[in-house]
Amino acid sequence: MPATAALVLILTGVLPGAGGTTRAVAQAPGEPVAQTDDSLPASNVTMIGATPGEGGAPGGNETWGVGLGASGEPVVVRYAAGAGWSLGPALQNQSGGALKGFELDTPNAFTSHAGPSTLAGQLTEDGAGVLAGTLSEGKQPVLLVREPIQ
Repeated sequence: MPATAALVLILTGVLPGAGGTTRAVAQAPGEPVAQTDDSLPASNVTMIGATPGEGGAPGGNETWGVGLGASGEPVVVRYAAGAGWSLGPALQNQSGGALKGFELDTPNAFTSHAGPSTLAGQLTEDGAGVLAGTLSEGKQPVLLVREPIQ
């Protein structure tokens, strides 16, 4: 075999031991695809759950997280296929008004962590959820509850 032909075969990976592959490897359907957080409308986001079993829109088959908004306040974010990331509903007090002075739970083990701990909130598949934290006035413990959309 002339040297030129051998070089071509080595560069294309046809010769055994050449370190190449003899066929292209395609991504299998349904495999995970790497994503970036550039489109998240919050910083230091911690995922708290997905709601594939929640009936009705909005809310069904979404992924939810908690993070820090532009002014450092806790916010809820959600991802829906086809719509991407958006801010979730605002945190509310018992009267349905804006919740002021809420801080997400940060156990001692997470105090050096920039965002909320993985213990700050959880969601069930049907959309029920909780967020643990404190109110800045008096450091009163608070548990926010989300009822599923029916």
